[in-house]
Amino acid sequence: LDLWKARSDKPAPLVVFIHGGGFRAGSKEGISAALLCALLAKGISVMAVNYRFSPEVTFPAHYMDSARAIQHARLHAREWNLDPKRFGATGGSAGAGTSLWIGFHDDMADPKSNDPVSRESTKLSCMAVFGAQSTYDPHVITKWVGEAAARHPALEGFYGLTWDQYDKPAAREMFAKAAAITHLSKA
Repeated sequence: LDLWKARSDKPAPLVVFIHGGGFRAGSKEGISAALLCALLAKGISVMAVNYRFSPEVTFPAHYMDSARAIQHARLHAREWNLDPKRFGATGGSAGAGTSLWIGFHDDMADPKSNDPVSRESTKLSCMAVFGAQSTYDPHVITKWVGEAAARHPALEGFYGLTWDQYDKPAAREMFAKAAAITHLSKA
């Protein structure tokens, strides 16, 4: 991760930049200089993170790497002059989908863990994304956008499945768990 701390006399909010790249490319270095400068000028600290790529890892590893970076920042919030109650995330494409998934998902903190990072909250107070996907379910994508989009090569690596496995019950369950929209609630 890279961290830029805003100049602030009090704990600053944090925006976590999660890069795009179809879960198989990209880098934290892709953060826009304009976005970085604008946030810092408003007194908002910025953290850009990397995550492991497909096909070496599959769902939910990409999401969990980013969630753990958020937990790591919360663990160090006092030291880094961050307000742990005001964490948000941004990104495009895969980074957008990851931001939404973490933001809509129930808190993944494990208060009983021996790992101090895992005990920290993953909750976000906001997400501001672009080029986002609310689902990576190829069946829903086919219905909403068409089969060509549902056959995007990033999906097979993301799930570790081939197209002929997409109708199996375990695959359908995985698709639902990976969709940010599944975790959206009224609360």
